[in-house]
Amino acid sequence: SQTALNLTCLNLLLLLKQDAAWAAPLIWRSELRNVLTLYMRQQRMTLAQAQETIRKAESFLQRTEFAVPSDLVLELTANKAISAYDAEFVVLAEQLDVRLVTFDKALLRLFPRLAVHPEKF
Repeated sequence: SQTALNLTCLNLLLLLKQDAAWAAPLIWRSELRNVLTLYMRQQRMTLAQAQETIRKAESFLQRTEFAVPSDLVLELTANKAISAYDAEFVVLAEQLDVRLVTFDKALLRLFPRLAVHPEKF
C-alpha cells in the first residue's frame, strides 16, 4: 500500500522500514528544498549534503509523484484554515485512500482520521 507523505522532516529512514511505498504531490520538491535551505542556513547541513539529499529523494519518489486537482485543493482551503501547499498532501491522501504521515500539528488536528504522526504510524 502507498502512504502519502508531508515531507517536512528528513527522518525518513525509520518510516521507510515500516512502509517502503510512498506517494507525494508534485509540490513535495519545493517543500523539501525549503527544508534543505533552512538546514543550510542554520549550518546543520552543507550544500553538498543538501544536494545529495535532494538527489536521493528525487530518485526515490520519481515514480510516485502525483498532480492533484486544483479544484479540490481550492475547495479544501475554502473550508479549512490550511495552506494550498498542505491541502495538496491532504487531497492526495484522500484520493489514494491512504494515511497522511505528517509532523504538522494543524493537519493532525484538522484531519484526525487521515493524518497520523510518524511516531504513531
